[in-house]
Amino acid sequence: MSHSSTAPALALHAETRGAGPPIVLVHGFGANTYSWRHVLGPLARRHQVIAVDLKGFGASPKPSDDAYGIHDQARLLAELLTGRELTDATLIGHSLGGGVVLATTLALAGMAPQRIGRLVLIDTIAYEQSFPWFIRVLRTPGLGEIAIAALPPRLQVSMVLRYAFHDPRRITDDAVEAYAAPMRDPAARRALVATARQLVPPDIESFTHRYPEIDVPALLVWGRQDRVVPVRLAHRLAAALPRAEAAILDDCGHIPHEERPETTLPLIERFLALHARA
Repeated sequence: MSHSSTAPALALHAETRGAGPPIVLVHGFGANTYSWRHVLGPLARRHQVIAVDLKGFGASPKPSDDAYGIHDQARLLAELLTGRELTDATLIGHSLGGGVVLATTLALAGMAPQRIGRLVLIDTIAYEQSFPWFIRVLRTPGLGEIAIAALPPRLQVSMVLRYAFHDPRRITDDAVEAYAAPMRDPAARRALVATARQLVPPDIESFTHRYPEIDVPALLVWGRQDRVVPVRLAHRLAAALPRAEAAILDDCGHIPHEERPETTLPLIERFLALHARA
């Protein structure tokens, strides 16, 4: 159940670097701003880059209000864009963050369309779909709380990253620790479970039918071997968005900007240059 109408105002944690046209980075499920470490610096050479921690993740607040749905997160992201008076921003979202970006774009389309100029959607949740085993565990009442509290955080993260990466040799100890550290906080664990249980908004059908309204340039970057959000959904989303192009990366799983940054970053930079405001 969403409680967005009664949830108090809450400020998301964000890290800002560089100057120029704004880019907002929105991480995926279980992640935080660390996810963007390979691309943030290079993008900040020509842009003001704002890396956001979603509610319940990283350094953002983790209240026990249960308002962790896609639309709840989108409202907070829209408030950040408005509060910073950003215009013509590029929103880059991965997985859960991509779903939040889509919802934010639709929410602002009627009242402040000037805020968002282009989208980069990386292995984005966008449609009703089956979930991988670790999401199914968290979504199961009782079991999710037990599993997340009982298993050591580093083990949990290692298992999930090995599922998400196509080449597990690209998983570093630093990455495992960066994602495991927040899991030692009970509030973060509670937020993760609440988020997992609200990954599919109750209005999913009417929501997805609105994708053709997103009339901004969009780049879809997808790992061909993604086992979390299968590549067939990339093609479906690209067909639904009026101005979308899709780049499918071979030998890559669910997190291209971490597993294949040497390929992902040039794709993003080319897209930004192609669609820069004159």
